[in-house]
Amino acid sequence: MRLQSMLATIGAVLCCLMVFLSHPGISYGAEAVDDISVSVTAKSIGNFVSKLLPYRIDLGRGFSGNFHLKSIDNIEIKEDKIYFSSYIQGENVTFKTKIGKQEIALTFGNIDLRNQWHVAYRHESEKGVLYIRPHLVDPKTHKKSSQGDMFLTALFGGLSDIEYPVDLNDLSPIVSKLFNKTLTIHVSVTRIETTDNRLKIYIKPIPKIETIKKPEK
Repeated sequence: MRLQSMLATIGAVLCCLMVFLSHPGISYGAEAVDDISVSVTAKSIGNFVSKLLPYRIDLGRGFSGNFHLKSIDNIEIKEDKIYFSSYIQGENVTFKTKIGKQEIALTFGNIDLRNQWHVAYRHESEKGVLYIRPHLVDPKTHKKSSQGDMFLTALFGGLSDIEYPVDLNDLSPIVSKLFNKTLTIHVSVTRIETTDNRLKIYIKPIPKIETIKKPEK
């Protein structure tokens, strides 16, 4: 998983995937004739994300070594943004690049990188696209930070404040079988709001019922 994709995926996971989980922190309500509202707490998001970690990431061309996203903590939802801290651990990290014909290799060894982020979003319901804009908050390096920590912090800063699109048109439908019928429910996200340390997501279910054909003898 490349670094740019990782940033987009973090935001997408926080904003979208929780819609389809059955968890005590989620409540449902009928807000309109066609739409259903799903309320997701920050705690629920944290519990869900923790099950995906540690997650191996690919920082892209030139890097070698093992990188893992170890944790995402301190999740808060406020002012149309999602705030969180991340911890990335690297082992035997090197970076190779060329300047002219000369190859340069930088050896960083082990890396323990902790950063603060907030993620803003912009939802275009007509296109079914969610735009995620991660922002690296106050990227100060400490006196005890290694060269690798400072290098990656600078790299993250370069990728900060860029919008990453997430296509919501490919969400997997919910499929259930009942007797000789198949119920398929496609969903589309119509609106996303933040309130009281929660994400409130509005979805429109589109059901389709089909009869299961029996095989001919």
